Amino acid sequence: MPDDLLNLNGTNNISTCGFVDDATEFISSHHVMIAPLFAGGGMRIKIIEAMALGKCVISTSIGAEGIHTKNKKEIIIANSSEEFISAIHNIKNNPALVEEIGRNARKFVEENFNSVHLESKVTKLLNSIDE
Repeated sequence: MPDDLLNLNGTNNISTCGFVDDATEFISSHHVMIAPLFAGGGMRIKIIEAMALGKCVISTSIGAEGIHTKNKKEIIIANSSEEFISAIHNIKNNPALVEEIGRNARKFVEENFNSVHLESKVTKLLNSIDE
């Protein structure tokens, strides 16, 4: 994590963590995962991991790229500082929404990223190459 973000720790109710030894344990100990990713490519495994653990995830369109979730159903998408602030205020005042999105996220991962589903996709891909 950049030093300028780590230096915010303890100011304005901000808590920064930096590196954690056990990401699964860390994610499990929180209700919400915020992943403000504004650059990069590929699928974000930690986002899928948080969703599999039934967590409400707030990320950007870039962060959710390749996962094919529905905004405000399995994830909350925020693409600007203002949208992140609004999303955080919304979930802070609506714990039922946090639980609902977490349940939907877990179900989404179970249906789309389980080994049987992935095996079927790989088989279809391999069969299409063979044709």
